[in-house]
Amino acid sequence: MNNQEKKAYPVKRPTVFIMVLAAFAVRFGFMMLLTTYQFNRVDDFSDGGETANIAASIANGHGFSSPFANQYTGPTAWIAPVYPYSISLVYRYLGRTELASPMLIFTAQAALSALTVIPILGIAGYTVGRSAGLLAAWTWTLFPWFSKWSVTWVWEVSLSALPALATFLLVSVVWCRWGLHLRKREWFKPAAAMTVCLLVVSPWMIRNRAVFGQWVFLRGNFGYEFYQGNYHLSQGHGSGARHPMGNPKEYEDYKRLGEVGYIQSRQKTGLQFVREHPAEFIWVSLKRATYFWRGTSLLARIPWYWVPASFAVLSYLSLFAVVTMFRRKPYAWQVLLGVILLYPLPYYLTFNETRYRHAIEPIMLLLVAYTLERALAYLVETVDGRSARTPRSAAAGAVAGESPLPFHRT
Repeated sequence: MNNQEKKAYPVKRPTVFIMVLAAFAVRFGFMMLLTTYQFNRVDDFSDGGETANIAASIANGHGFSSPFANQYTGPTAWIAPVYPYSISLVYRYLGRTELASPMLIFTAQAALSALTVIPILGIAGYTVGRSAGLLAAWTWTLFPWFSKWSVTWVWEVSLSALPALATFLLVSVVWCRWGLHLRKREWFKPAAAMTVCLLVVSPWMIRNRAVFGQWVFLRGNFGYEFYQGNYHLSQGHGSGARHPMGNPKEYEDYKRLGEVGYIQSRQKTGLQFVREHPAEFIWVSLKRATYFWRGTSLLARIPWYWVPASFAVLSYLSLFAVVTMFRRKPYAWQVLLGVILLYPLPYYLTFNETRYRHAIEPIMLLLVAYTLERALAYLVETVDGRSARTPRSAAAGAVAGESPLPFHRT
């Protein structure tokens, strides 16, 4: 099946609708039961953060700016634009500090998280199969691990998990292009899809060129993120003391230098650490890789009822799934593994939090579900095979003049 077109086997629409509705009910129920929409909860981030600050700046008429405080500090490209603009509409009409705002935002995010069932089933239909897709989708629907971020953080986590990931798109286009080349087929459509994506993001890049005087991609803060996680005796988690929202000196430097100048200066500091302590950088990067898959972070405010260690379970199961994918090689398995391998790389080099992994958890679920489905199928085939072989062996023995029972001879 790897070298030919894969036929999809879609799930019936009523089933999809029921699953989406159930997923939304689970998330909305968590929000209401745990009152996660209230401010200043241990696992709540609705009253702060760069996203909320930028959205408030837009709502107040100052444009896409000021990621660290209510004070205007100039334009920013600290984060991507779609989500803050969406949140700004809520703040504009409901206010930032009213409980109605986080309730509406979390309800919308719960819907986005519930709708993620659809791409899970769609990807499964073309890759690991409908049975594995249903198992993954029901797991996404019912398990609390995949509900948390949609009803506790004003952030784009749920939105990122819903669309096709940028890394998934990149790997899939390259894979499709290579497959078409090998089969000497037309490759215009994959190339055209990539071109359309570039055209969609180009207005934001042009905006960044105009306001910063240089080219900045969707986000321009990688140099700072590198500085945040790389310094002598760092544990790889990042430090609030090095953040403009947690350190007044950092904030003053940000205002004085401007965003581009501030990021460049911090990137230089981070690179200096690498030059002076290369072995320490390698070691702390390896630690960050384990943090990413273990699902723990010093910066993640997770109370006991989310069971932080439970986030590692999916990672452990994924190890077995990767082995299964290499052995069984379902259709487009290279794309699925490419996403798992490519997406975390920036977080190995900078720092990570538990929520960063959420965008690829649908793919991880598909791999694990495929492994479990294949293991169950193998078990059933083994049992059926033994049952089928026993009568045939007995019949063969009778033809040869032997009794099928070892204690009886003719």
